Amino acid sequence: MPIPKPRKGEPSDDFIGRCMSWMHDNEPERPKKQQLAMCYSSLRTARGKGVAPKKEEEQTPGVEVPLLMEKKKKELTAAELMDMFVAEVKEAWDVYEASQKEEESWGDASFPDSSFMWVPEEAKGKEGKKSLRKLPVKTKEGKWDLPHVRNALARLPVTQGIPEAEKAKIRTKLQNVLSRLSPGYEPPKKEEQMDTAYCVKCKEKVKIKNPKEVKNGVVGVCPKCGTEVHHYRKEE
Repeated sequence: MPIPKPRKGEPSDDFIGRCMSWMHDNEPERPKKQQLAMCYSSLRTARGKGVAPKKEEEQTPGVEVPLLMEKKKKELTAAELMDMFVAEVKEAWDVYEASQKEEESWGDASFPDSSFMWVPEEAKGKEGKKSLRKLPVKTKEGKWDLPHVRNALARLPVTQGIPEAEKAKIRTKLQNVLSRLSPGYEPPKKEEQMDTAYCVKCKEKVKIKNPKEVKNGVVGVCPKCGTEVHHYRKEE
């Protein structure tokens, strides 16, 4: 499966985050630094074609990005280009490590209940079991966090401990929030939800029982006959 490429106008930071998420799902055996280097290489190649400059201020007024890249290639030796690439990867890795440390503390006990999409009764209040809360989507200040909203929507079908009726409500709310935060987002059709799959034995679409998220989608069993069923995630 080919590594993702930057979309037209996509900021570098957004692409690196999307690419690393893809690497986590599709190339988990690779070391993190190698994953980042591959993502950064894809980004550099695309930038050389005029796609997704790192920052607007990095462009020289009136000069297209491809011309600048061509000028750099002519002025720098192969060794200098490699040194520049290694330095940029190291810088990106430092930023990635910092974001990972921040991610580890996201949704911990210091976050209020209002930051989560699901808070059972036993988790509410100061004395509640905060570890039972699920799907953190807001900052401590109460602002929606777009990456975590997307993450919560993707994890919802395989999240245990939430009644199906509540999952439907949460899904609708997350989709509405995502539509506001990301104008280009369109909610998937019901048949495209990740909590259903086609059973070849029953010859019908069924609700996945005991769903488990895997690298390329969701796997579980048919609630009627017990046959293993899959719902494969669509490629971007």
